[in-house]
Amino acid sequence: MTSWNLRQTSSALIISLIGVAVTVHGQQPTQPKPGAKTAALPVARRSAARPATPPPLKTPPAPGEKVVLKVGDEQVSEADLEFVISKLTPEIKQAVARQGKEAIGAQYALMLVLAGMAITHKLDSSPDFRRQAELQRLQMLAQAEYENIVNQTKVSPEEVSQYYAGHPEESEQAQVRQVIIRKKPDGAKEGTPGLSPQEAKTKAEEIRKAFAAGGDPAKVAEELSVPNVVQIDLQPRTIRRGQLPAELDKAAFELKQGEVSSPFETPQALILVQVAGQRHLELKDVSTELENRLRDQKVQASIAELRNKVNVWMDEQYFAAPPPSTPSPSAPQAPVTNSAPQR
Repeated sequence: MTSWNLRQTSSALIISLIGVAVTVHGQQPTQPKPGAKTAALPVARRSAARPATPPPLKTPPAPGEKVVLKVGDEQVSEADLEFVISKLTPEIKQAVARQGKEAIGAQYALMLVLAGMAITHKLDSSPDFRRQAELQRLQMLAQAEYENIVNQTKVSPEEVSQYYAGHPEESEQAQVRQVIIRKKPDGAKEGTPGLSPQEAKTKAEEIRKAFAAGGDPAKVAEELSVPNVVQIDLQPRTIRRGQLPAELDKAAFELKQGEVSSPFETPQALILVQVAGQRHLELKDVSTELENRLRDQKVQASIAELRNKVNVWMDEQYFAAPPPSTPSPSAPQAPVTNSAPQR
């Protein structure tokens, strides 16, 4: 007979069905009007009805497990339902806590009915179904092993301290005020927001000089900002190294407090940063972050080691990149380069 352990193979179908059911259930009035029909619930309540699905869908509850739902000959334990609830999103879990588990039971019952009919119709014997089931099994196994590696990977306080001492730049923090000057594209229509490239450079220099002279940010913004064109932050933003483009990132951590960077040019805008403050975070402030970073490095190293232990062969012809498409005669041909694509 076919055996299907739902506790191990709870699919996205039941999760999505339950999510929708709980949401809809929360929108229904508590007291339905006389004669109103209750969607899906009759499936869960007709315990005496015997569906025409001969093979069992799941292994029966273990001896001593509390049965909370019956659908024909199928019995669903409390542990089965609690497992499904544990896989729901936090929002749906909150809805379940407020509204109860009736909608979950109804949709679980519906899933058993549909699954039973699928087996009756031999849908589980199709090649596509079996490939999908095998893919899901492999994904679950891979995820389980990944979590196992993470749980076994330990990072000691000494390792965190050593990393902190050896990478002081990663614990630096800066407060920066950003200035964005929008440029008008070449050939833009009349009324398009933005400044010409030269006007943008002139405005950037004007703002830079105002800040360099010790101008109050609020006053500088009031005098020199332009709605939808020139934006000047009144409040500085807190950043860490690596969060800004390389040129601005370097300026944010090399300039002194109050100094302003040279304009950083992009196709759409000119950007400046004024340094409002800098500090070096203490170990206690970044210990959790560094521990997670070191753990991730160890996990990735463990995975790379596992991958290198196994001989992997790939058919070069099958996995070869497709040939470049031939441009149409009217379209200009892009220059050919040998550089690898950016990832």
